Amino acid sequence: MAITLTLKTEIPLRLNLSGVTPTALMGLSEHAVSQCTIRLGNELVPLGDFFRVGGDASDGSLIFEGDLSRVDSIGEGLSEGTILSRGPVGRYAGRKMTGGVITIQGSTGPGAGLSMRGGRLCIEGDTGDDLGGVEPGRKVGMQGGVILVNGKAGDHVGRQMRRGTIAVRGDCGNGVMMDAIAGTVFVFGNGAERPGAGMRRGTLFLLGCAEPSILPTFKRGRDIEPLFGRLLMRDLINEGFPIEDQFLNPVYRVYHGDLLSLGLGEILVPER
Repeated sequence: MAITLTLKTEIPLRLNLSGVTPTALMGLSEHAVSQCTIRLGNELVPLGDFFRVGGDASDGSLIFEGDLSRVDSIGEGLSEGTILSRGPVGRYAGRKMTGGVITIQGSTGPGAGLSMRGGRLCIEGDTGDDLGGVEPGRKVGMQGGVILVNGKAGDHVGRQMRRGTIAVRGDCGNGVMMDAIAGTVFVFGNGAERPGAGMRRGTLFLLGCAEPSILPTFKRGRDIEPLFGRLLMRDLINEGFPIEDQFLNPVYRVYHGDLLSLGLGEILVPER
């Protein structure tokens, strides 16, 4: 049986739910869960001040009900189990998660999947800047796992990522895979400006724009039909991310770069 946290009152300040995971709540009574402390602004307050608690986390599942757009760090540090939010959430959803599954039935604020190392983060709506990106002062962003976004994403998707896979069905903002060390990003909408700027390695699929804005520091390579691309897309389909047949077997134009960096990255654009 899943434990359910239902928002019961308006949130006056940003609420931080870092540490509220199925593992942390497992074995606790409803009363004990309601007494767990969370951060409201600069104060620590009981979870029960804002959420009605029901069920238990014996099956490793946690469900949030309500508009949590002012609630940050849902699923931060998740290592196992599942979290479902039936509504939008705030910043840093899935930050530093290493395992398990987070599903957001709505949109998220910026920083979703920040410094993620494993697991699966599914966002059914739009998301903000720095999806799968890097925390301030750090050199490496996402280092593993899968992020699936059914809507749009903001700037700097996969910035400084080292490993992992990100797929965005809608448009992305500027600087997709900026300074990426490695990893794979699929953009099924428009990739906006400066895709791959400063990337060292990694693969960026720009599938929704026939003539993307490729930087002059990338050089055109030969056309290819990459088997690994089809295999990765099949994996995404198996993860519940539908992909139209037209994307599964195209011939791709390849651009190698960024030549101002290590230059071993590649941007793949399907021939129309």
